[in-house]
Amino acid sequence: MPDHGKDEFWKNRTGISLQPDGAKTSGSNDLLYPTRSTKEMNVLPERVDDIKDVELFKSFSNCMKKPITVQAVQMNKQFQVETLEGNYKTGKPGDYLMCGIDGELYICDKDIFERSYDWV
Repeated sequence: MPDHGKDEFWKNRTGISLQPDGAKTSGSNDLLYPTRSTKEMNVLPERVDDIKDVELFKSFSNCMKKPITVQAVQMNKQFQVETLEGNYKTGKPGDYLMCGIDGELYICDKDIFERSYDWV
């Protein structure tokens, strides 16, 4: 059975209809991890709105983030966090400095934090 919800989601963002054929996707990761020997790597856009690969888009499935407690503090001034690559990410005043489950530090935009997290 076609997934009209995904079709509408895709169409609303790209103007392109998926025109589903009713076939269920296998759920394999072949699109992200080719089985043939290659040094090529898929480079994907940062946002789902920019995905051009219809087959990749159709292979997405709903999932829910596990309820894992992390620590956060709202920062009053601009700040930087060093990444594993050695670069620095910059946070704005009002953004949150987060500490993940493995002790990693990262920045969460104030808007995203307030939509995604509740204090416990």
